Amino acid sequence: MNGSIMPSVTHAPATSLSDACALLIDRNVAGETVEMLSRLVEFWTGVRSHKCLLGRGDFGPQDLIFALPHLFMIDICPSAPMRYRLVGTRLASHFREDPTAREVGATNDAWGRAVVRPLVCRVVAETAPVLVMASGQPHLYSEPLFAAAALPLFDKTGAVNMILGAARFRSIIPGQPELPMEVEMLAISG
Repeated sequence: MNGSIMPSVTHAPATSLSDACALLIDRNVAGETVEMLSRLVEFWTGVRSHKCLLGRGDFGPQDLIFALPHLFMIDICPSAPMRYRLVGTRLASHFREDPTAREVGATNDAWGRAVVRPLVCRVVAETAPVLVMASGQPHLYSEPLFAAAALPLFDKTGAVNMILGAARFRSIIPGQPELPMEVEMLAISG
């Protein structure tokens, strides 16, 4: 798909985690993907219950072992472009080159422009977790191209300064995945 073609993006109203997971299952997202994304959101919610604003220093890799190969972190700074701070090995394998430390939406990052930037904007606006799934050519596949969860991390002033997330693509074949035709984002409430 041409990198200049942008998918249609649907912003569904906020919903509970259990309802969002049920929707993912209804849309044929693999069970292990739904479980990983659910565990990530539950981890974030659990830590937030003890600390109002979850920041990068409030957890370590040992807390996220269940999702490490699929994790991503994005730095957000008002005076600089968004950058991929970390892209897990399994997730990075889906791209021509590892996007770690690169600008989100750079010239060779059509996914960043089409999916990641709108996702980051939604997470920042909601200051809450957002689940996202994207569909490709409906006549080729019954399951979505990918599903992901993105969660806000906060600085000491309460501003979102980083996104923590995990994503899993349908394909296990390395290389640039096709761009989605439709993207659906669901903010998680409560």
